[in-house]
Amino acid sequence: MGTHFLKKSGTAAIAIIFAVFLAAIHTYASQEELALFDQGYGYYLSYEPEKAVESFHVFLNEFPDSSAKDAALFWLGRSFVSLRRYEEAKQIFSKLKQEIPDSPFIMYAERELETINTPDAGKETKTAIEKIDSEIQALRNEKARTDKILTQITEERDNLRFLLEEEKIKMRALEADASRFDGELKEILARLQTLRKDHENNNATVTTSQNQIDEPVAVLQEVTKEATAESDERVIPNDTVQGTEQEQRNQVEDPHKNEKAYPVIQQSSSHTLELIANEETWISVTIDDRESRERLLKPGARVKWTAKSGFSLRIGNAGGTKIIFNGQDIGPLGEKGKVVKLKLPSLKLSTSHKEPSKVL
Repeated sequence: MGTHFLKKSGTAAIAIIFAVFLAAIHTYASQEELALFDQGYGYYLSYEPEKAVESFHVFLNEFPDSSAKDAALFWLGRSFVSLRRYEEAKQIFSKLKQEIPDSPFIMYAERELETINTPDAGKETKTAIEKIDSEIQALRNEKARTDKILTQITEERDNLRFLLEEEKIKMRALEADASRFDGELKEILARLQTLRKDHENNNATVTTSQNQIDEPVAVLQEVTKEATAESDERVIPNDTVQGTEQEQRNQVEDPHKNEKAYPVIQQSSSHTLELIANEETWISVTIDDRESRERLLKPGARVKWTAKSGFSLRIGNAGGTKIIFNGQDIGPLGEKGKVVKLKLPSLKLSTSHKEPSKVL
């Protein structure tokens, strides 16, 4: 324990002397000398004795007469001891004693020589140096491992940043697609609304509303009775029929001489009847002498039926109704406000001068 205490005391004394010595060096030595000496001493303190030996050799070669020569020799010897090159360390310490006998490092150089020459002390010094070297190597290995981990972490961070940028680009592309799809969807919805409105308008012109269809039956029956009571049913006059026969005979002689008053109604296994209201009017229709229907038509309304044998019609406004039978317009039936009865396909027509619009 006493030996260990002496070594510690000696090291402390060396440090104090060296501090005083450095102050003197800073006073007399040049900047270049100081820089080179500090470099070697820094290597020694950093546990890099190989570089320390090299730096102190350069210093002694370039500045052989330097005031810091004894310090350079001493720390050069200590660097050799760290490298376990004991013979070279002995030579350096002996050279220090011979060339600069009044140096304050002589006492410490002699102690180093005693330590080197003592077998047990040498082993102890060797063991301490080996321990220090082992610790230094462990620190270096730990530093290398830490640097490797740090490099891996840095690479992973860079990869994550790259992936994040790619995801941002994809997200912006998806947002652009979503915006475009949203615009297209709005346009499609607008078109659907337009088509729906057109369809509703067409249905309004093709069929009557349920309220128009379900008008009070009692009113229509009363109007029908009055129209029937005041109308004088008539069949197309014989002279008209004879005139028609005469026209047919004339057409046999000259087909292009005259046109018919009514379109030819083609006979077929089934018949179609379509009514178009130009003005408000009521109608009553009997299909195949069995099924009867009554309607109150508004302007623009259309109704259509199909029969096997024919139709019987009562129309409250002859001039405001257009009749298409089997695809052919049978022409005007009378004046506005006149009540007419009509049988198809026989084309029997009867009229009344009463204006049913007053009743309606």
